[in-house]
Amino acid sequence: MRVHILHQDTSLAIYTEEYKRNRTTEGPLTEAELAEIWTGYNEELEQTVPRRIPLMIAEIQSAERAAARSHREIKVAAGVEQRWGAAFRHLQHLIGAVEELARRFIIRLEETPDEHVGSIHVARTVLITRAIQTALGAETLLRAGHCAAAWAQWRTLHELAVVALFVNKHGDAVAAAYMQHGIEQSYRTLKAIQTHHKSIADDPKLAELLKAYSGWKKMLESPEMYGSGFGATYGWAGAVLGKSRPDFTDLEADVKMSVARAEYQRASNVVHPGVRGFLDHQPDDPAERASQPWQPHAALLGEPLALTAKTLTALIGGIVDVSSAASDYVLLGTISHFRDEVLATVYPRRTEHGTEHSP
Repeated sequence: MRVHILHQDTSLAIYTEEYKRNRTTEGPLTEAELAEIWTGYNEELEQTVPRRIPLMIAEIQSAERAAARSHREIKVAAGVEQRWGAAFRHLQHLIGAVEELARRFIIRLEETPDEHVGSIHVARTVLITRAIQTALGAETLLRAGHCAAAWAQWRTLHELAVVALFVNKHGDAVAAAYMQHGIEQSYRTLKAIQTHHKSIADDPKLAELLKAYSGWKKMLESPEMYGSGFGATYGWAGAVLGKSRPDFTDLEADVKMSVARAEYQRASNVVHPGVRGFLDHQPDDPAERASQPWQPHAALLGEPLALTAKTLTALIGGIVDVSSAASDYVLLGTISHFRDEVLATVYPRRTEHGTEHSP
């Protein structure tokens, strides 16, 4: 009888119990059976232990790395709190106020009869929701010391702010085009699935979906609707800008957000595989820069932290307009206050009279 050692346990007692469970007879083990157990156990050891040793070493090393990582996370969290704790508390209050404003928008949207709900109301809710998700992601990454990843999150937040300002500026027709552009995105996703996932390329349900989205896409790109350029990334903004295929910089310029172009470029360096994304985000410690440059650290967090506060506030300022309730303006004032507190904490300056904070 051959009994394989279960998992990684090499205990003779467990091996013996397993042997006994597989016996076809009752009663005490005979000498012959004990000899068979001993022989089989040693044979299993000879086969199993050499295979297990590299795995055991890898598991020990993994546990050591996990312990070191846990220690480092505690150290980084302490460094972040010491250096940026006040700014994070202000940012947390800011995001909380934005969440309250979003909650009000959603309640109003649900209470408004369908015939009075415009595309701009839906687009605002979509954009403010995505902005909160993105800002929370940036905050989480910054608190953990992941500066480069937080820059990438801020880049998305900047894009959301530009789109929110643009949609709010140009009204319901542009908001409708923005919302309908989701059909173009869905079509591209389905087409990519059909092309690259061969196992389901011939699935009838996928073919049916593609046919439907292809029809809607053709309708949206017709001359009677938005034209052939609608399928471009920012094609939904083409009619207002007088371009068939506008790009993001066109939207930025239209809403006067090009002032953040340098920061956006730096964030793009993180998103894309160029070398600057590596060079711009290195630990303070020279030893870590040499051996573990990927580790999180407390340095360099100030700028993406401040930008997150500024950009989220700009987005909200673009959504709260003359049609908003008076209480929304009060809440916007609170949001602006916490933005200023974040900036004052991140960018303090010295004067001859003492410490003065300036955004």
